[in-house]
This record gives sequence, structure tokens and C-alpha cells, in this order.
Amino acid sequence: MGVTIFAWQLFRDRFATKVNLFRRRIIQEDAQLCVSGCGMVESTDHLFLHCQVFGQVWQLVRYWLGVCSANPLTIFEHYLQFGITSCVSKSWCSFMHLIWFASAWVIWKERKARIFHAKESTFSAYGKY
Repeated sequence: MGVTIFAWQLFRDRFATKVNLFRRRIIQEDAQLCVSGCGMVESTDHLFLHCQVFGQVWQLVRYWLGVCSANPLTIFEHYLQFGITSCVSKSWCSFMHLIWFASAWVIWKERKARIFHAKESTFSAYGKY
């Protein structure tokens, strides 16, 4: 999947999250819980931002970059804020957005690995897997 398609699906809430699968009548209502085991319903915003497990990725990335920021409620607001928080030049903003997309990709790949391959990585507070 190319970055453009990934971004389009992410920002328009077109990923096959469990909430979207339920809306399309592919899964039952009781099967909407997040794959991380956090006990919450798996929507796009939850999975990428608010999940106790997957949300740690953003904390690790911010720590690695030395950036502080709040956690916006929506995925698009998070993307915008991530690039703006430490923007010193246009190229730096582009770099920050590249890091953002790479981090979102890691979250999506981890989700898929947990569902389709029963594999699970652990994220630690020190950035080691």
C-alpha cells in the first residue's frame, strides 16, 4: 500500500477497523473490541491515538525526537499538530510528517500482525521492542 493510499484511508476513516467492519455488517457488535486487549471499541482514532497499547508509540516517538505536545482527539488534528510542534523550516515539517506516517504505519502493521499472525510486539518506555 502506497503512502498516498494509506493517508487517504487513514484520514477518511476507511481502514478495516472493527468499528468499520461492524458498520459494514462484516462482524458482530460484540466483536468490536480493540485487538490490543485494552477493552475499548476499535475505531481509527482509538487505535492510532487513544489505545493504551498502540498510543504508546507516539510517546516513544516524541521522546526520541525530544518533542512535547498534547494528544488531539482526531487523527487529522494529531497529524497537523505533529508537524507544527517543532517546525523550524518547511523541510523539517516534511520530515516530521514523514516520521508521523512511519509511526502510523508501524501501528497498523502491528495491528495486522496481531490479528492475522497471532504475533505481538511490546513497546517499552525506553523505545526497545
